[in-house]
Amino acid sequence: SGTDGKESTGLGMWIVKSLVEDHKGKIWFDSSEGSGSTFYVEIPIEEKTLSNN
Repeated sequence: SGTDGKESTGLGMWIVKSLVEDHKGKIWFDSSEGSGSTFYVEIPIEEKTLSNN
């Protein structure tokens, strides 16, 4: 169940994971019993160069 006590399907995390992986990123978490979990997302920034044409 979610933090509000309602049943959850886990679909939200699957969507986030798919989007992060599509952008060549990483997702991970830390979890502590009694304190919950913290999720981290890292997505690389692609630098683009401008040309004067």
